[in-house]
Amino acid sequence: MNAIRTAMLMAFMSALCMVIGYLIGGWSGTLLAFFTSTAINFFYYWYSDTIVLHIYGAKESNSESFPEYHQIVTNLANQANIQKPRLYIIQNKQPNAFATGRNPQK
Repeated sequence: MNAIRTAMLMAFMSALCMVIGYLIGGWSGTLLAFFTSTAINFFYYWYSDTIVLHIYGAKESNSESFPEYHQIVTNLANQANIQKPRLYIIQNKQPNAFATGRNPQK
């Protein structure tokens, strides 16, 4: 379901760019907007996880620095029978957790 919503959002944003391109530059503006929005959508789909981590200033943690966090996540991943995710630390006083990536390997 999330893949369908993501595709619909990307298609809507591309269509909006194409309409604006048409209003500014006619059919050539539409084509330019189509190719530009396709390239941007592809870029953000493949690199969104890296972009989000960079925005938050997240640094990947190792098990020596934060052994209790890694142990908790390892136990949860084993109970759920999934691969243990990589852990990143951000400098923030509020507790925060989020997941990012397009598949378990990324």
